[in-house]
Amino acid sequence: MSASLPTLPMRQPWGPPRTVFIRSAKPESTNYFLWMCVLLLVVAAAAGLGFYLTNLPGPAPPAEDHADLPVVPRAERPPTPPAEPVPSERPASPARLMAQAGVVQEPVPPHVAPPYTVPAPVVLDTCPVPGIEGEMLSLTDPDMQDFVDDEDHAFNRVGVDFKDGNVLFKKRARVHYIFVDQQNYDATTAKLSVVVNLRNVTGLELHDAAMPRGAYTINSFNNQLTINSVANGDEEVTLDEGDYTASELQAELNTKCVATSAISSVGYDAKTQKFTFTGDAQDIAVKFPETLLAYTLGFGTVSIWPARDTDDNIVRTATVVSRYRCDLFGGRYLRVQCDTLRHSYGNTTIVAQSALANDITFVRHATDHLRTFVEPKQLNTLSMDLKVVAPNNTTRNYDPNGVAFNMTFIVRTEIMTADRSLEAVDNDVIVK
Repeated sequence: MSASLPTLPMRQPWGPPRTVFIRSAKPESTNYFLWMCVLLLVVAAAAGLGFYLTNLPGPAPPAEDHADLPVVPRAERPPTPPAEPVPSERPASPARLMAQAGVVQEPVPPHVAPPYTVPAPVVLDTCPVPGIEGEMLSLTDPDMQDFVDDEDHAFNRVGVDFKDGNVLFKKRARVHYIFVDQQNYDATTAKLSVVVNLRNVTGLELHDAAMPRGAYTINSFNNQLTINSVANGDEEVTLDEGDYTASELQAELNTKCVATSAISSVGYDAKTQKFTFTGDAQDIAVKFPETLLAYTLGFGTVSIWPARDTDDNIVRTATVVSRYRCDLFGGRYLRVQCDTLRHSYGNTTIVAQSALANDITFVRHATDHLRTFVEPKQLNTLSMDLKVVAPNNTTRNYDPNGVAFNMTFIVRTEIMTADRSLEAVDNDVIVK
């Protein structure tokens, strides 16, 4: 059924009026959509009304009849007990904790406000977490007895007591002294045994020592030379071990060289401190199996003197004079080395190096600025090498020659101890 069309009378300038039908531009589907919206609104209103009616409260129960109960005057009624206070969930303040512990605070002078400082966070270089260098002391450790009671405190991983919130662990450096002597040393292997048995070691240095020079001026490392001549070839000369002055060494060379080689005499010039070897009517050359004796007699670090020519032939002369002044001071330094500590100070094994200036040298190293290990480590028993550095930069095992010596090592460790002077504010602890 189509909707009726509206009519509009229209007058023309001639003839009778006529009726014009105008068709509406709104389609029929629009009216259908409007009717559907109205229907949905009605259904929603009906559903809401039904939900409201189903949730109405029921009829109130009949009131109890208290007409038979006696009426008690207000004055004769028992007082109402006070309500129990609700326990507060907030933690106790530091002032209350100090009051409970019996700590008496000093009174503040009148009209003087106490200075307020913002508590700085506690910075710990090490953290008592398994797998990380740095160790929290056990509650039975003597360093903790003045601070910790295992029944009243419980510490979390960064050292904050979560029972009262005001106990912290702080890093503290501890210094240990380790004493060793000749009984800890094997002269055959030049090994010094140092028992440390410490954890979290951050530094180890030689603190002091009393070291004898030990080895003689002429010893098994520099007591042999060879005299070469055309007629006799190589003739070995061995000097007796011992401490010599220059004149005494000249006498020893004269005795041994003249008796066993083509040497007529050995002279010494006290002014220049040089030795002169003279052949017995033939040219000679002096050879040194160990360059240390060459250095001691003033020939430098050569193995033969005068030298060899371009064809590698030995050059011989009637007299052989040392090039430099003699050096009878023996070993220069005592070097302490440890392979276990190679990477602790970087890439070196040298723990210390001390001069051997006298028959017994007393050494005391400054320990104000100890070297720090690259990282803390546990040290048990260290095997250290004692070496003597000769003037020609060669090294040999240190031989005290039966003379007693002693050394003191200083060892620094880091421990974590309780600190009552610090207060935890919301666990404001930084671990780096």
